[in-house]
Amino acid sequence: MSDQWRLSIITPVHKGKGSVQDCGNYRGIKVTSHTMKPFERIIDTRIRQECTVSDSQYGFQPGRGTMDPIFALMILMEKHREKNMPLHFLFLDLQKAFDCVPREMIWWSKRSWYQRPTWQPYVICTATPIQ
Repeated sequence: MSDQWRLSIITPVHKGKGSVQDCGNYRGIKVTSHTMKPFERIIDTRIRQECTVSDSQYGFQPGRGTMDPIFALMILMEKHREKNMPLHFLFLDLQKAFDCVPREMIWWSKRSWYQRPTWQPYVICTATPIQ
């Protein structure tokens, strides 16, 4: 794979809330080479075919919005209220969860991909830094 394909520019984009002076209110958006995008889409499609995602996962899933789990919770609350049954919820604020996950942990959690012959070239190409 060409090093030119792997080059990208990270552009800071304001999250839309908080002070524009605070660097923590920005997210880095990676702009990749136009030739790399089809390759990434192919890999993404293959990953989604092989890796199952829980039905309760709504983030980063095509065709699933935040209204879906809210609607499901409303129905659940209504059913429990009708039957006079207690219902307990736990809400976790994971707003900055992805900002603080060490990249080494992500690679470690995906270590099974390294053993798959179909993933090995991709992992090697994308994980090797460009000098």
